[in-house]
Amino acid sequence: MTLHSIIIQKLLSTNAHIGRRVAAHHFKLFTYGMRNQLAIIDSDRTLICLRNAASFISHLAREEKARFLFVNTNPLFDEIVEQMTKKIGIYSPRDNIMWRMGGFLTNSFSPKKFRSRNKKLCFGPIQPPDCVVVLDTERKSSVILEADKLQVPIVALVDSSMPWEFYKKIAYPVPANDSVQFVYLFCNIITKTILLERKKLKAPSGNEEQALSNKASSKETQQITQSKNKRNSSPIDEVLIVPYQNLAPASNGNDIAEIKKLLDKIVVVKFNDTLGTAVGFNGPKSSIGIRDGLTSLDLMSLNLKYGCRIPLVLMNNIRTHDDSLKDLEKYSSSNIDILPLSQGQHPQKNSFSGQSRADELYPSDYAAAFLSLMKSSRTLDVLLSQGKEYAHVVSSDNVAAAVDPRILIHLSQNNIEYCMEVTPTTSSLSKSTMVNQQQAKFEGINWWVNLKAIRKLVDTDALKIDNPSLSKEVEGDQIGLEETVASSTIQLFDKVIGINVPQSRFVELNATSDLLLLQSDLYSTTEGVLIRNSARDNPANPCIELGSEFEKVSDFRSRFKSIPSIVGLDSLKVAGDVWFGAGVILKGRVSIVAKPGVKLEIPDGVVLENKSDIYEQSADGILVRNPVRANPENLTIGIGPEFEKIYLIKLDQPTNLVGEAITQGLGRVRNKKFSHSIVAMSMEAGVGVMGTKLGMMSYFEANGKVVPVTVVGFKEGNIVTQIKTDATDGYDAVQVGYRRVRDKKLTKPEMGHLEKAGVIPMRHLQEFRLQSLDGLEVGQKLLFEELFKEGDLVDVSGITIGKGFQGGIKRHHFKRGLMTHGSKSHRALGSIGAGTTPGRVYKGKKMPGRMGGTKTKIRKLKIVKIDNDLGVVMIKGALPGKPGNLLRMAPAKIVGKNIPKN
Repeated sequence: MTLHSIIIQKLLSTNAHIGRRVAAHHFKLFTYGMRNQLAIIDSDRTLICLRNAASFISHLAREEKARFLFVNTNPLFDEIVEQMTKKIGIYSPRDNIMWRMGGFLTNSFSPKKFRSRNKKLCFGPIQPPDCVVVLDTERKSSVILEADKLQVPIVALVDSSMPWEFYKKIAYPVPANDSVQFVYLFCNIITKTILLERKKLKAPSGNEEQALSNKASSKETQQITQSKNKRNSSPIDEVLIVPYQNLAPASNGNDIAEIKKLLDKIVVVKFNDTLGTAVGFNGPKSSIGIRDGLTSLDLMSLNLKYGCRIPLVLMNNIRTHDDSLKDLEKYSSSNIDILPLSQGQHPQKNSFSGQSRADELYPSDYAAAFLSLMKSSRTLDVLLSQGKEYAHVVSSDNVAAAVDPRILIHLSQNNIEYCMEVTPTTSSLSKSTMVNQQQAKFEGINWWVNLKAIRKLVDTDALKIDNPSLSKEVEGDQIGLEETVASSTIQLFDKVIGINVPQSRFVELNATSDLLLLQSDLYSTTEGVLIRNSARDNPANPCIELGSEFEKVSDFRSRFKSIPSIVGLDSLKVAGDVWFGAGVILKGRVSIVAKPGVKLEIPDGVVLENKSDIYEQSADGILVRNPVRANPENLTIGIGPEFEKIYLIKLDQPTNLVGEAITQGLGRVRNKKFSHSIVAMSMEAGVGVMGTKLGMMSYFEANGKVVPVTVVGFKEGNIVTQIKTDATDGYDAVQVGYRRVRDKKLTKPEMGHLEKAGVIPMRHLQEFRLQSLDGLEVGQKLLFEELFKEGDLVDVSGITIGKGFQGGIKRHHFKRGLMTHGSKSHRALGSIGAGTTPGRVYKGKKMPGRMGGTKTKIRKLKIVKIDNDLGVVMIKGALPGKPGNLLRMAPAKIVGKNIPKN
């Protein structure tokens, strides 16, 4: 039997040749004829069409970002499609019910209402699929029409009764009976085709062409690796997480001799492949002084306390090796054994990299890189011969890592082969002792590996790494490094645990704001280990944002006489030419901004809590203390949450805090000289703009999900025409004009008002009542992209579509009467009032009348996309009005944040 006969027999076993009772004229090309009043489909023709469809899908799968959309509404095929999408890692239609709705590709009603000048807009921001595969064409004929409008090629199963108007729009029809057996065969062919093309992309060719194309394909291979990592992030079902507080103290029944004996059995492997260029430091990040002159390489405290010799294996790369050798000269006279290794000295057969920056690796790859080193070199034999049993692997990003005897004692007593020091990424993790891969995620920061367990894996040839090959280029040099993700490393060992360590054991140093945290009183060093200050109640670190003047380490150190106290700090923002004195205390939320060209000096001993104006600015721009205040102590002002971030008090003159104390009331602020109310809720959270509704469409996010959005365009306008102040008009507001028109379209008073402001004639004028008018002036053009960013929430107002005069059933959703014999009326409203004289209509009676055409505001809508090239913005959801309607957009009011609670 030939291969062709075997394939035909396989098709016949799936009943693919059985058609329907009706065979359309255009389908007779694929049929033998009729048998028992059923159309018989030619299996040879089916096989040819099936090969053509598979070849087309194979060609698309070679692209870097190929997107496939599988459409199915037959419940018999759901499990087949779900298994296929999981296998190839493509978005499953079952995850979003919107795929079952008509108009999900084009939203067929809105584009018809686009005006002719808007039809030429090419909505490039959306991501339509490259191919639509329809499994049940009889049920989803609307999908075929919509995909054809977007010129998306269609691969579909067709039968003998397929109408011509739908059949002609299918690029690759597969004539067959849509039985469950054939759908399974069809999906299996698609799965194997896509996986085969991906395997070809991963496989190295070994010739010069591969070397030349490495750089071009590195991004594509990285995405494949990341998608694989996401699917296999937790190969084991559960990992035991032990809280650090449950570990026995090192001094509890363990004398110094026993601890020394254990410490002599470990080796520290420190990855030192990251430069400090992000903070303006020309050298390895491990050479930056953290506090008290100590760097992340200092292990002398443990060695001196216990009298042991903990060797340090320093994993450098080409960029950091030479500088590290110079830094290690200061340890030449100490009892620390440091072995600097360059990762280039241990080339691997495969080159792996999962990095997003050119100067650092993903932290999850360090443990696997260490295993690669143990497998490919004689380092493992040397360490075992010296009596070493455990290796403590530390990533280059972690500057607070240190050997903890408590962890080592726990690992030794329980014979643990692999241990991860983790910090929870979800709030529920810290409360549980077992972590399931479907429930919570954790982030590995340091690793402990049993060297004897590695030797057993090497001897049994079980230490295999199957990740795809990647390459990284740094300054023209390629560095080979074999890496896996942490999940692939876990599955190699039998006894695996995680220890939920304090946040102080994982502190990054990516900016000078991190250096401020490390050098402040928030942390202290005890025996070379960073310890968090117990006086701070908030478990999270303060959010610190320093300006460009503090970007480099040298500038950072020169601008602080001493590091401020930040134990009670929640957030800090510093911008401009700001200099800090000694003994400064920061509490709550502090924002210090110096205007361009102004030097702002914070005097010694200042206590800044949320907001304080005891200090005034002198003529030369230096912040000095007001000499009028007799009390030498600073006044600490407690500002409630109603006063954060925005100005809530309207004052005719600056508040005098020199001699009087200010008290806070819930709705009013009082002292002896003034009494002013908090702003009303009618004020906007910020200035907004006006736009024109263009219509609705679907937006495809990066993860493949579809979002219904309304497209809003902008005509000429959005110019400030008037500034209203409390002194002139009784309230603070800004008037904005929109949509340029001819002079004849406006009245003389309107033209006079706009000419006085020196702006173009505009049809629409609207006011935005604001809490502060800072930075606004007449004639200023407001740009949407400058006021908002993607992800912000906005309140949108507009006029709804008018429905004319409507009855009670449509206007108020009344229920009609019974449609039975003897019913006198079917759509009557019933009594509208008293029938006696004098009669009246009941107050509040719902009656027929005008429907629609009213002003409506929709709150808290998300900005999905801002396209500056097209001049449009996409807002999630439906907006009031028809295409061409005027919309008013302002920042969403969030009570308690940008709007007062009362």
